[in-house]
Amino acid sequence: MQASLEPDLRSPTRQEISAAVTEGVRAPLAALRASMESLSHAFQAEDPRSLAVRGALEEVVRLGHEMQALLDYALPEPARALSCSLLEIAFAARAALPAAMRGQVVLATENGRSRLTVDGTLLSRSITRVLEAAAAETRASILLRSRIDGGEAVFAVVHEAPGGFLGESRGTRFRSAICALSAVLARRDVERMGGRFGIQHDPGGSTVLEIRFPAEAHAEPAGPDAEARA
Repeated sequence: MQASLEPDLRSPTRQEISAAVTEGVRAPLAALRASMESLSHAFQAEDPRSLAVRGALEEVVRLGHEMQALLDYALPEPARALSCSLLEIAFAARAALPAAMRGQVVLATENGRSRLTVDGTLLSRSITRVLEAAAAETRASILLRSRIDGGEAVFAVVHEAPGGFLGESRGTRFRSAICALSAVLARRDVERMGGRFGIQHDPGGSTVLEIRFPAEAHAEPAGPDAEARA
């Protein structure tokens, strides 16, 4: 009798790869982040060491996001059909940003209670990636506007710094490969869920990135909603 020495060549599943990434990368990063957050409280705000720790902490957070982006690029998750409101998606997208970037993003919503059938987690993650790429290119404010337009839910990211986040020439241009990967992932996930991903440039130099999905309108007073309205 001969024993087979041929190794198991079965490709690992996304769950298995995710578990390996968690054990090898996410868990150590989470421990490092917790330690650095604790260390940051040991210094006064004006202490130069406090600035250094905060800067390093942001790099740890960024590394975690980049690791997730690479995993999503290699093994995309299947999209689910869920009922989500415009407000739920917009708030989740901003909340997922690193704290330093979150303050740059201003929300403006109309028809915020209107709902659409889409994978809300995947859509909010796509919007987060666009916001993160925009925030990485400027310190200026970035507007995330959500509204109903002609039976479609529209999420528009308005970047007001000319020549930064998106270039005026062919396609989308970024200063870093990570920002470019974020945009590619956002476009891919939006389009595979049946949405549209478009870029416009207004004469004033602003760049407007729009994500559109079919939506069900909700009876709601006209005019922009305050951020506090949920």
